[in-house]
Amino acid sequence: MYKDFDNWNNIKKVIHTQKNIIKFQQRHIIFMKMGVNVGYEQDGKGEDFLRPVLVYKKFNNRVFLGIPLTSKSKNDKFHFKFEYKKGKNSYAILSQVRLFDIKRAKYYDGKISKSYFKKLQEKLINLIVTPLQEEGECTKAICNPILPKNRDDVNRIGKNSKIYVAGHRGLVGSAIVKNLQSKGYNNLVLKTHDELDLIDQKAVAEFFEKEKPEYVILAAAKVGGIVANNTYRADFIYENLQIQNNVIHQSYLNGVKKLLFLGSTCIYPKNAPQPMKEDSLLTSELEYTNEPYAIAKIAGIKMCESYNIQYGTNFISVMPTNLYGPNDNFDLETSHVLPALLRKMHEAKLNNEKQVEIWGSGKPRREFLYSEDMADACVFLLENRDFKDTYIENDGSNDNCTPYSIKNKEIRNTHINIGTGVDISIKELALTIKKIVRYEGELYFDESKPDGTMVKLTDPSKLHALGWKHKVELEEGIRRVYEWYLEDIDAK
Repeated sequence: MYKDFDNWNNIKKVIHTQKNIIKFQQRHIIFMKMGVNVGYEQDGKGEDFLRPVLVYKKFNNRVFLGIPLTSKSKNDKFHFKFEYKKGKNSYAILSQVRLFDIKRAKYYDGKISKSYFKKLQEKLINLIVTPLQEEGECTKAICNPILPKNRDDVNRIGKNSKIYVAGHRGLVGSAIVKNLQSKGYNNLVLKTHDELDLIDQKAVAEFFEKEKPEYVILAAAKVGGIVANNTYRADFIYENLQIQNNVIHQSYLNGVKKLLFLGSTCIYPKNAPQPMKEDSLLTSELEYTNEPYAIAKIAGIKMCESYNIQYGTNFISVMPTNLYGPNDNFDLETSHVLPALLRKMHEAKLNNEKQVEIWGSGKPRREFLYSEDMADACVFLLENRDFKDTYIENDGSNDNCTPYSIKNKEIRNTHINIGTGVDISIKELALTIKKIVRYEGELYFDESKPDGTMVKLTDPSKLHALGWKHKVELEEGIRRVYEWYLEDIDAK
């Protein structure tokens, strides 16, 4: 089964020799020992050695590097025998092999040194990927992804890592920047709309080529409430699609290590089962009033998934529920319901108005998440989770699927809900704001105006399972926002 290789001709002979192929879990896989030892310290008692294993499988012409693991993990589905050397003795032991696309291989800490891994990766590319490409056996998607010059440790974000936050002045982006800075990240790239128009394809391409960010948080978007979404339908779908297409594609072209794409729970169908799970996506029609915006965000999710599957990128999509917090939009024409109600009641109190009008019946129920909680969830995912954590791994039983597939199913619904899992009626929300603002007038609900979706509650269990849960409850969050709003008015 094992043989040392030092040139492409020897490797190619084995690839095309059936006697060197073994069958495991209905997959045809070739194992080849690369003829070099991998040293690492074990418990500080001296150096042991592992042989890196080359695993060849024609996953759409992809070649994978297998790094043997010495302990079992429920997340690793590939169990093989590999040669383990200790001193002069050799052992064939049953353990695991984690598979990596060679050109996007990731350093597995604790097993081999980063510098050695880089040399090994270069050797594998020279021995295997380049000859495959020259012989026309490798597709553009596999052989040509552009990688960062220093891709020793793909997933480890450092305090000095260059992080581009698109949309840093908005509710979402400003909260994320605040969270990153509080945790010591000191190499943030921030551009205003005047400095960089994300709708301009050429400008975005030039920006990425110049700055070469390692991580990207795509929080920039055209957003608004029911009135704005329903009035400016063309603007919402065009501008959001352009922003997403430009930033996501340039992230791929420039070898961004990880991208976080922020959408919205309006992506779910109007009559989706409550609470809404990620697999509710595209199961029935959308709410009409914000359909263009929702379709743009769904396209962003599918773009991230597709680039991950085809190009091996590490792009994660998150769908926050209704957000509120510092730097929110308080414009009465374009804002969301919570900041709009807060401003209306504050001004009504100042003007001694006896009544505040509220669109709809007040019966629809909504979920609200404090923006700084949302930011904490995003940074948690950026630091600790990858695309591979958002779906069930390949169980090895379908011989025609890609490394991202699960048996007899397509990869979909990899996005992550960010929410509280708790909702409140618009009427209850209005009464809570009234109490905090200390407005003493009446509330009038205009039932001639649209309600929108009657119930909209996310199921955040996927995020909880990944290790994060919200901290700020609604009433406390509204108090914080009102304090910020008053300070902002005074500052102006």
